[in-house]
Parts: sequence; structure tokens; C-alpha cells
Amino acid sequence: MQHASATIPGDHRGQHAWHRQPARPRRIDARHPARHRAQFGRGLRFPAAGAVRISGRRPVAPAPAALYGISKLAAEQAALRIAQLRGTDVRVVRLGPVFGPWELPSRVRDALSPHHQIIKMARDGVEVVLPRIMAGDWIYSRDAADGIARVSRSAGLRHELYNLGGGVMTDLPQWCAIVAGCFEGFRWRMADEDVGNIVYGLPKDRAALSIARLQQDTGFAPSRDLAAAARDYLDWIAAGDAQ
Repeated sequence: MQHASATIPGDHRGQHAWHRQPARPRRIDARHPARHRAQFGRGLRFPAAGAVRISGRRPVAPAPAALYGISKLAAEQAALRIAQLRGTDVRVVRLGPVFGPWELPSRVRDALSPHHQIIKMARDGVEVVLPRIMAGDWIYSRDAADGIARVSRSAGLRHELYNLGGGVMTDLPQWCAIVAGCFEGFRWRMADEDVGNIVYGLPKDRAALSIARLQQDTGFAPSRDLAAAARDYLDWIAAGDAQ
């Protein structure tokens, strides 16, 4: 799988000197599509996973205005064009907002999901102040992995592009209410005059992705509701897998 997502910007990223360094060109080697196939084995395809979001049921030509979205769309188009030239079966998976196991900080992702931040604050005894409800079609990471695997292995795919989201809208007040039932003394509230202490890169909430294509062609369905995802996530953290 080729991950076609760009770097996720954090509100505090400008504090780090390495973010101010000029970008260095990287060479993309498109000469060996068989190498990508080998990652999955015979009969499996090469999904290019990114997070450019298109909502609604009617086809809409994407027109991102920010460099973040522009780079994602360009990566998709490059992958599909290389597939045409090299005879490689490439499908694009557009990911909705993801949270859950294996989400770890790195040099290219310094702002983790709000769900991760809230659990960390609950464990540290810090009050959570939400700047807004941050509603979205949040998808649990295990379900995201399942959806990508289905695209890789399904024989009856009829489209180049598949959206992969949670299928329903949830928000952070719902998540906080669930977390409050797991941590005694956990406190959270909506921001009033203050700006909140949960970092999220998007200035406003977006509509859910339509996952109808994915459901029809692969039988995909999210396996956990928000409460079940929270229980599984906390079990994963308690087992030490988050270290």
C-alpha cells in the first residue's frame, strides 16, 4: 500500500525549527509496479490511501484550495496515471478522520487525534476543554485497516475510488461522556471564553463521507460503535501496546 497522505499540520508546528527548513526534493520510482504488488502477493491490488474528503452521493470534482489538500489530490492522480501507464491495478482509498490503536506521535504527526488527547488527559488528571464538538464520521483504526484490506483483496471492485469513514457522525462530547465512565474524577467542558486545550488541524467540522461504494463492493461495515471502540482502545493502552 502506498500512503498518499500529506503531513498533518498541527497548530503548534511552527514552534519547531525543522518545520521551517526548506523542502527537499524526493525521487519517486515508478519503474517497478511489480514491487508494489509483491507487498500483498499474487492477485492483490495496490491501494493508494489518502485523506482527501469528498462528501455526498453525487460525483463532485475536487478543488482543494490548501496545499494540504492539493498535495493529496496530486498523489491520487499520480498513482492512477502510473497505473494506466504500467498496467498496475491501483485503487484510491480516501480516509475519513481516524483514531485508535497504533496512533503514535512522530516527526510528521505531532498532533494526534482528539480522542487520543482526551484519553491522555483523563489518565493524567487534566480537565479537557473542548473548543467545539468536532463532529465527524470518525472511524476506529481497526475498522480503517479492515476497509483497506477489503479493497486490497476484493475481486468485484467497480470503481477506482472508495471512501472509507465511520458511516455515522459522532462527536467529542459523546467521547468524553464515555471516557468519564472509565476514569473516576475525569472532568470536561466546552470552552467559554478560553480557546480549549484539544488540538485539531481543521478550523470547522465537515460532512461525512459516503461509504456506499465500499459497502456495495466489499461488504464493509464498521465493527464497533463509539462505546465499543473506547473499551477496545483502553484495553489496548492498558496492555502496554501504546508504548
